[in-house]
Amino acid sequence: MQILSPASYRTMPWKNGLGITHEIAAQRSDEDLASGRFTWRLSVAEVTASAPFSSFPGCDRIIVLLSGDGMLLDSGVYGQHRLDQPLVPYPFSGDWSTDCRLLGGPCRDFNVMVDRRRVQATVQVVKLSSQPQALAVADSPLLLFVADGDLHVDTDAGRSAYVPVQHTLFIHTDESIPATTKLTLTAAGDSAAALLIALHPRDADPSTQARAAADRG
Repeated sequence: MQILSPASYRTMPWKNGLGITHEIAAQRSDEDLASGRFTWRLSVAEVTASAPFSSFPGCDRIIVLLSGDGMLLDSGVYGQHRLDQPLVPYPFSGDWSTDCRLLGGPCRDFNVMVDRRRVQATVQVVKLSSQPQALAVADSPLLLFVADGDLHVDTDAGRSAYVPVQHTLFIHTDESIPATTKLTLTAAGDSAAALLIALHPRDADPSTQARAAADRG
């Protein structure tokens, strides 16, 4: 397991130059590094003005409002979506031309983007108290982003971690360690909320040479 802190997130402009993104972690093959693409990517975006979203052809996206009044997402013939409730995932296609109109002031949102040929992602919202909560999880790479409060994580493989707010726990797949099938989460205070992201590979080709941004440093 690896804890990623906000200080390690990589800040960059949006692909279209109209906003700022903090990249939490990403996996890229050698081919991706040459083309500027990725297998999967997690990030937090700072949305300070109404603007079109960047286009990500071939990608599936999931967006979650973290703070602020939210935004209206207009995807033309694919419809509109009012993203104004915190911690409610909204999946949509990176192929769509999507315009973002702020409903109030600036807001922050969490994003998962995957190359749909290679990965399928799920995002589960977990609201916690001081009473331990056990979750059954898939045998796949897992990331846990703490959106509110701090929390303790225990796995059935005997590993434990304390994860502060805005930090991310990255649970790597490692043949030397038994696969995790259950997580036990407990709020460090009265309450906490987290996003559990599971990444299910569609192509398990072991010859793929992937690098995770989380491994830098």
